[in-house]
Amino acid sequence: MTIDQYANRFVCDLVAYEPGKPIDETARELGLNPAQIVKVASNENPLGPSPLAKAAMREAIEEGRFAAFAGDFRRGYAGGSEGSDAVSSRVSR
Repeated sequence: MTIDQYANRFVCDLVAYEPGKPIDETARELGLNPAQIVKVASNENPLGPSPLAKAAMREAIEEGRFAAFAGDFRRGYAGGSEGSDAVSSRVSR
């Protein structure tokens, strides 16, 4: 039996992850010293988010709604006499 008989079709159609090249291989191809190369993941950026991304995040925070933290129920912050505004104010500090 194979997994195809049990898994959802979309799972079977996924393409396997292919990791990036090792630093040594990249250095060899480009004629660089491996110590001069900084490797970051595909979702990382050594310069940080752009000003446009930061502005979009600020706007999204203002429009967003926050869920209660698990510990808030034990401490009485969520849904109790203080209501959900108490949770939101704690998050925005």
